[in-house]
Parts: sequence; C-alpha cells; structure tokens
Amino acid sequence: MVKTVVIVMAMKAEAQPFIDHLDLQKDADRFHKGLRAECYSGTYKDETKVHLVLNGQCHKYGVAIV
Repeated sequence: MVKTVVIVMAMKAEAQPFIDHLDLQKDADRFHKGLRAECYSGTYKDETKVHLVLNGQCHKYGVAIV
C-alpha cells in the first residue's frame, strides 16, 4: 500500500485541477521561508498522504521556475 505520494509541478495553472480535486491545502510551513517553492498537502481516501510541490515563481519576472 502506498502511504505517501509527492507530485512536483512547475506551474500553478497546471497544478490547480489536482489541488481542487484532491482538496489540498497550502502548507506554508513545509519549506524554509527563503525558498519560493510551495507545498499543498492532503489525504486521499483517508489513508494516502499527498503532497503537491510547486517550484515557485521568479521574483523578478513572475514566471514559473522550472
């Protein structure tokens, strides 16, 4: 049985359907404050932990960091 799944995506737009469907919540304390990465976490079917990680956005240009 899978206990934890981590999904890494570059763009929030492509991740949003997963976030919505799995009802993931932003986990603001997952990474060091200096990192631009974001994590959304939740539980699938009451047993599998799901973490969706976004690489974040460039502070200068506002584009996804890939």
